[in-house]
Amino acid sequence: MFSSNHLKENIISLLIVLGVLLLFGLIVEEMMKRIFRKNEEKHTWVHKVFEKVIVAFLLFYSMKTIIYFIALKHH
Repeated sequence: MFSSNHLKENIISLLIVLGVLLLFGLIVEEMMKRIFRKNEEKHTWVHKVFEKVIVAFLLFYSMKTIIYFIALKHH
């Protein structure tokens, strides 16, 4: 169903996406600290929501990468 090259390309792409997503999350978190410096309550609420969204994306793409690694191993 999948060729070995196709799986390797998917794994590399997903690892790049994970890295970019992690970097994006760190940059946005630092920006939020500066923006909401005076309003701590709003910062806490936005940070919790943002954290849950980023963690959901990271878990999704991590699981997808693991599935591709398993498929590559059995290929």
